[in-house]
Amino acid sequence: MLVAQKEIDKAADFIQEVQIETYGSIDKKEKLNYILYQMWIMLLKQDYVRTYIIGKKIDPPHLNEKGLEEQKIQFYKLMILYYLHEKLHIDIAKSYKTIYDTIKDNADLDAKLHVKKSSFENYVWFLLLSPYSNEKVDFLNITNTFYRKELEANPLLDEHIKYYLAREVIPLYSDKLWEKVKSYEPFVKTDSMENAPLHFECLQKELIHHNLKVVETYYSRINMSRLAALNNVSVDVVETEISAMVCDKLLRAKIDRIMGVVDFRRQMQPHDTMNEWGTDIKSLLNLVEETCHLINREHVIHNKA
Repeated sequence: MLVAQKEIDKAADFIQEVQIETYGSIDKKEKLNYILYQMWIMLLKQDYVRTYIIGKKIDPPHLNEKGLEEQKIQFYKLMILYYLHEKLHIDIAKSYKTIYDTIKDNADLDAKLHVKKSSFENYVWFLLLSPYSNEKVDFLNITNTFYRKELEANPLLDEHIKYYLAREVIPLYSDKLWEKVKSYEPFVKTDSMENAPLHFECLQKELIHHNLKVVETYYSRINMSRLAALNNVSVDVVETEISAMVCDKLLRAKIDRIMGVVDFRRQMQPHDTMNEWGTDIKSLLNLVEETCHLINREHVIHNKA
């Protein structure tokens, strides 16, 4: 009633006082429904800290019990709203993946909620939006291996995942890219997806970061102008993104602004230099020893002849 009267603060103060998890006589599903309602009220109030605290009362493995599928989906939908506010893209992706995995083999639930297609698309897009990490690469490989049917039904998602896993440079054409992605939910501005314009900027940034990681693999030094041309962006943008990646320890690079060159070579520490020198000397001595042995063998063969 208070919510209907738009007195959200009063409703939140009232409902958060009830510690429903301490009531032993109430059914588990009823407790879950009440906690989910508490989370929803806190999101209406835009109290994201308390939303997260209340959400921690629910242990995700317990949601895997049979008969709790709707509660499980509702929980992750609410957590997605929290993660969207906090811009935690990898957590958003994992939440959408859980929703999709819950609903993909349940035709009745899919017919009721109609979120199967969108949940998979959102999972892949937010995975692509997330910063580079080993976890992201693992999920890309899992998706490419175990979700082939879903990817084949969506060539654009399949193309992007293959680009990332093949370690290929992806030229950035912003206008063409926008035309391809603008109809997908993460890039359509709504009340729940208020950061949609930032999502497209983030996608472009992650494409540049991917390209820089690929270039680092194949080049030790490269001109900034050439690097900018590979990414189809300005030199200033490339310099900004390289700096950001170096600060986040995602890339090892040094920029020589005077020469207009970026150096991806690892700076040698004194002990590394000595180890490399010692290895080279050992290899040289082995070659000398092997050469002496071959010369002596030829002498013996010649003398016998």
